[in-house]
Amino acid sequence: MKDFLRNAYYNWEIPPEYVLFVSDTLGWTGTENYYGTMDDDSLNDIIPGRLPASDTFELKIMVRKIIAYEKEPYIDDPSWFKKATLIVREDNQQFSDSVYWADVEYVADLMADFGYVHIDTFWNDNSGSGPNNADDVIAAVTEGRAYVLFRGQGVNNWWPPFSVHPQATENDRKLPIILSGTCSTAGQEQIGFTWLRAGSNSSLKGAVGFFGTTGVGSGISNKRSLCVRGFFDAVFADSSATFGLASEAGRLAIYEVFEELDLYNEWRTLGDPSLKLWTSTPESVEVAVPDSIAREANSITISVSMAGAPVSGACVALLQDTVFIARGFTDASGNAVVPLNLVTIDSLMVTVTGNNIKPYQTILPVYSEGPFLSLEDIDIDDTPGNNNGELNPGEQVYFGFTAANWGRTTASEVEAFISTTDPYVTILDSAEALGDLLPDSTVSRNHAFLFEIDNSCPSGHVIYFTLTLTYDGGDTSRFDLQGLEVRGALMSLESITIQDGPPGGNSNGLLEPGEAAYLELEFHNESNVDLSDVEILFLTGDTGFVYPVEKRAYLGYLPAGGSGSTGEFKLSVVSRPGVPVSLNIPWAFYVEGNAGTFTYRDTIRAYIKLGTPDSTSPTGPDPAGYFIYDDNDQSSGLAPSFDWYEIAPPGPGELLSAISDEDDDTTAVTLLFGFKFYGNSTNSIGISTNGLLEIGGASYPDPENFPIPDPGEPNSLIAALWEDLDPHASGDIYQYLDFPNHRWIIEFKDVRQKSTGAVVTFQVMLLDPAYHETPTGDGEIIIQYASINSVPSSCVGLEGPEGERGLQYLYRGTYDLTASALDSGRGLLVSTRRPLGDSTAWIAPVRRSFSDESGGNGNGYLEPGETIELYLTLANLGDQPLEGTSLLLSSLDGDAAPIDSLADYGDMAPGQHKANENPLTFQVADSPADSLLEFDITITGENGYIAHVYVELPLYSEVSVSESRPSASRFPLRLNSVIPNPVRSRSTITFTIPAKGHASLDLFDVSGRKVDNLFDGQV
Repeated sequence: MKDFLRNAYYNWEIPPEYVLFVSDTLGWTGTENYYGTMDDDSLNDIIPGRLPASDTFELKIMVRKIIAYEKEPYIDDPSWFKKATLIVREDNQQFSDSVYWADVEYVADLMADFGYVHIDTFWNDNSGSGPNNADDVIAAVTEGRAYVLFRGQGVNNWWPPFSVHPQATENDRKLPIILSGTCSTAGQEQIGFTWLRAGSNSSLKGAVGFFGTTGVGSGISNKRSLCVRGFFDAVFADSSATFGLASEAGRLAIYEVFEELDLYNEWRTLGDPSLKLWTSTPESVEVAVPDSIAREANSITISVSMAGAPVSGACVALLQDTVFIARGFTDASGNAVVPLNLVTIDSLMVTVTGNNIKPYQTILPVYSEGPFLSLEDIDIDDTPGNNNGELNPGEQVYFGFTAANWGRTTASEVEAFISTTDPYVTILDSAEALGDLLPDSTVSRNHAFLFEIDNSCPSGHVIYFTLTLTYDGGDTSRFDLQGLEVRGALMSLESITIQDGPPGGNSNGLLEPGEAAYLELEFHNESNVDLSDVEILFLTGDTGFVYPVEKRAYLGYLPAGGSGSTGEFKLSVVSRPGVPVSLNIPWAFYVEGNAGTFTYRDTIRAYIKLGTPDSTSPTGPDPAGYFIYDDNDQSSGLAPSFDWYEIAPPGPGELLSAISDEDDDTTAVTLLFGFKFYGNSTNSIGISTNGLLEIGGASYPDPENFPIPDPGEPNSLIAALWEDLDPHASGDIYQYLDFPNHRWIIEFKDVRQKSTGAVVTFQVMLLDPAYHETPTGDGEIIIQYASINSVPSSCVGLEGPEGERGLQYLYRGTYDLTASALDSGRGLLVSTRRPLGDSTAWIAPVRRSFSDESGGNGNGYLEPGETIELYLTLANLGDQPLEGTSLLLSSLDGDAAPIDSLADYGDMAPGQHKANENPLTFQVADSPADSLLEFDITITGENGYIAHVYVELPLYSEVSVSESRPSASRFPLRLNSVIPNPVRSRSTITFTIPAKGHASLDLFDVSGRKVDNLFDGQV
């Protein structure tokens, strides 16, 4: 967002003056000034404001108030524009009370000089001995007040007896501006939010704007006084003041004297910063405009008067639709000559505003003296493709359009052309002759152009066309069209079902250490494209804990919007025995299918749980192999111990002066060693005051945190305690390069948490990968919390450079199932080292081959009736040897009969691969039930080692289903029709048999596997 605003400020022809945020503040109390600062002085270049709406209902109320205030001011009782309420709640402290009263007197004098007819001065003190309270404030606002000022103590709301409830007001369109000169009342869910949210669309209440603080402090009444006076000076001294400009004038009044950014940033503008403020009753004006204007005109003159007298300084603004055209100001004669350079004949919206002038608006028709060609509509027709109403890869598509001539003369020999620079598009027909176009006439061409989309075009790609209209002797009209999105197919993984029945599992539906199981995958076709011949490939994932044995499955036909399961295609896996912790194992599934005009290919990522997660297990791994271990993860063998190394005084650390006395700031430091993070090595580390480290540089000072992972900025981060922290208010930040231990340490010492008001102390250590080795070479990270309590808005975790990989330990009160709650004395280790677990052997088949030379026809395929020789290569994937390794082959489906079912592999060292010397043999049934042979492999060894693995072998047949045609019959055996075909949910199948009798109709998939029996009976 900041990058967008910076680009707009420096590159737009008309730079933005204001930025309005629409939402509540996502759980942190702060400021929008970060987004208004475009250069290095930390002061606003774009004036920010916020409508603190938590839903559309509240937003509509706030917008309705703004329109009512600016466009429809309440003038039935014009006196309310010259009334104000000024409030003092005394602290019974002589200095601060004198400041409050001086502010009220100062503002009252300004208002009196401006002709105000009524100024309330309400007061009370902390003992309640004064005459006024919140009821008086509500009554005054209900009667109508232009401004309300509060000076005194308060947090969240003004303190008693002035704790107001804005919903009690009944002021309708008499909406005030509130200035709250006290401690935090403009933060999350505080009284400033309530003033703006009060009311409904039919019954407006509360205020249209609220200017107050989000900070808490003592002894600063004189400093906040400068902001109060600066605000009202701008309101009554500058006739063009807006709510935002007045707010900024108040902030600058503090900064110019004290140069304290925290006092500058604590003041927040709740409301539209561009809101024009009333200082008196708005008056109506008379505006003289022409009846219409020619598109070719280079200027327009507009006259403004009030009661017959010219008005100078009125602003005249011109818009076409939502496009700003120009503006000008009236001179002493009340005339504004506004330059024009119109390119369309859309009507002009003329708006006249000014100091205490009721806005005037009118519509001015625009016409063209000569021909004016316009593109009215376009039409996309994919009937040459798959006719599904979408643009898909591989399609040919018709492009139609409607053109018009809205000029006052005929356009002769009109032609249309289409073009694009898109590399995925080939235009096959780019020109269309339209003939002559009479004034105020239109012409349509449904199939004017033809283009083809390359079948490699990625889903989500947007194609931009330019359509050009020309006519004889005239101008060329160029139309850059809105992008057209190409939609490919899209599949999602809906569920993974674990089938862990015996002999390899315990049937509890969980994949647990040492088990063999089948995975059943349920996929959904999210797109509007039918897919056929869909295949699934189980990509190798984290083979350190789970190994895929059977990797392929056939899904077949998956209609648009439909779901399908791998079903009988058994994706078998085995898990490592002896793993003492629960893990989330990342996997990937490659999918491929025929989408008609293109081939759909995608990789779908998922996690498979190994074991049952709890707080004694590490968090992770993520796809890069990172784990987060805490000191409760003792069974992992890598649980860190809390080992605090104090670097703050009297320790050896260096104060990071660039950010230690700042709020919402960041700086970069250079390490003397390269730190590898997600495979990328750098020595530049960004440190934010808000508990965030950026690996590779400093870019994000904002306190707002996000879930991990998140593709938005920032990325490549370590969130040690990422939340709104304020070292300016309390504490310091230190760094230290610990040469003897080969590590760099950053320490946040007694830093203030804005969410709780408490102080926290924590460290982050980056270990030099050259001395602290990991399997991937990535550096290890240690995070330690010496003093910490409540963390309701914190984020803890790490994220890779692309924002797609990462681990989230904690986010805003929600811990990962494997995480332990943060507390004083807690330590975290971030590493790509795997949990050590129990040291054990782990045997799995990694390769297989078979032969039908001696017992079959020698064609290299498994076929019914053949005797097959099978060779299996086993691998020891564990870290201990296994002596006396042997294998037993058993049939699970009865379609094969083992003959030689035992194989001896002897001793197998860790990492060793070994094939059986003598083949395993089995006989394939003459009439197998389907085309897959299913086996259980039982692997045993010394010391009671036993493991099961499920293996499938495909049968081959050139014709899976054949027809028999008895020559003696008039009616041969025949499959007549399948309607409809392809089948979505229901189809009718007809067949013919030679004579009455028994018939059976079986359904097979394209691989030859029998799916179902559809009919079995007499015909």
